[in-house]
Amino acid sequence: MSSVTYADTNASTAHEQQYRSILYNVNSVSNQDAFENTYDALMSRLAQRVVNGSGSGTGTTSASIPVAPMFATGEAVYDSDAPNGTMYGMLQCMRDRMPEECNQCLQVSNRQLSSCCYGHQGGVVFGYDCKLRVEIYPYYDLALDAPPPPVVPAPAPSSFAGESQGKKATHLALVVVLPVATGLVAGVVVIGVFLCRRNGGNRKKTDKKEKEGGIRYVEPEQFNIAMLRDATNNFSEENKHGEGGFGEVFKGTLQDGEEIAVKKLSQNSSQGFHEHKNELVLAAKLKHRNLVQLLGVCLQEEKLLVYEYMPNRSLDTFLFDPVRKQRLVWSRRFDIICGIARGLLYLHEESRLKVIHRDLT
Repeated sequence: MSSVTYADTNASTAHEQQYRSILYNVNSVSNQDAFENTYDALMSRLAQRVVNGSGSGTGTTSASIPVAPMFATGEAVYDSDAPNGTMYGMLQCMRDRMPEECNQCLQVSNRQLSSCCYGHQGGVVFGYDCKLRVEIYPYYDLALDAPPPPVVPAPAPSSFAGESQGKKATHLALVVVLPVATGLVAGVVVIGVFLCRRNGGNRKKTDKKEKEGGIRYVEPEQFNIAMLRDATNNFSEENKHGEGGFGEVFKGTLQDGEEIAVKKLSQNSSQGFHEHKNELVLAAKLKHRNLVQLLGVCLQEEKLLVYEYMPNRSLDTFLFDPVRKQRLVWSRRFDIICGIARGLLYLHEESRLKVIHRDLT
C-alpha cells in the first residue's frame, strides 16, 4: 500500500482514528450470523499476524522475520454448502508505523466496516494508516507467503540544488482527493473539501472574477439550499448514493430534469473560509473528459458540492459484484485504465494548476 498523507493537524492524534473511505459489495450474504462470526475470527487472527510478525498466508510465525511485516492474508469457510462459502481477508498497515499504531488503526477500520456493511458480502476500508478488506472470492495471489519488501530509503538531496538559488517562482498547489468513478468509461472524481457560506440567492451563475497569484478565476455556480433539498428529497436515505471519509453523496434531480450528485461534506473540517473558497475556485477550473465535473456549490447552512451525475456509480460496484464484474472484459478494463491515466496526466502535467492527489482509491 502506497500512501502520501498531508494534513493541517498532528498525524499522531485523532487524525489516525478516522477512515478515509469505505467501499462495500452491494450483494447480501444468505447466512449472516455464520458470516459475521467467521469474519470476527478471521480478522482477529489476521490482525495478530500483522502486528506480531507472522506475515501472510496460513503458516506459523517465522523466526527469520525480525520485524512485523504489517501485512497478512488469510481465508476461512463460513458456509460449506454455499458455492461462495469461503471468505478471503487482507490486512495491511503502513510500514513506518509502530505495531501499536497499526493495531489501533485496524481496530477502528474493523468497527467501521462492521457497523456500515453488516450483511453484505464484503468490503474494504481505507484508513489513514491501514487497509482492511474481506470478500467471498479470491482477490489476491493465494500463493502469497512473503511480507512486502523493506522500505527503500529516500535518495540524497541533489548536489545541483544551489543552482536554483536566487530564482523565485510562485506555484499553486491544490490538494484533492481522487476516488475512482465510472460511467461507460471510468473517470476520476475530483473531490475537494470546501466550506459553504450563507447566501440567500437562488441558483445562479456569476461573472465575478477574483485575481490571486496573477491568475483570474471565474467563481463556480451557486446553488440554493432549498433547491438541493428538494432535488434530493431532503437528503433521504433512498437518494443516498454512497459514503466516504469526507461525507455522503446523494442523487438529485433538479426541476428541469437534470440529474446531479450532491456531496454533503462532514462538519469537522478545520479549514477557514478563505482556504475552502480558494480550493473551490481552483477545482472549478479543472475540466477534462475523464474528470467528473464540479457544477457548483451551496453557499447556505450546509457544506454541499454539486457534481455531474454518474449513473453507473463507481467502479467498485462492478469490481465487487461477482456477476457484473464478468462484463469487465480485458478490453473494457484497458479502456478504464487509460481513462484514469489520462485524467491523472491532465492533473499532473497538462492543467494550468499543479495538483497533488493524496488519496486514490
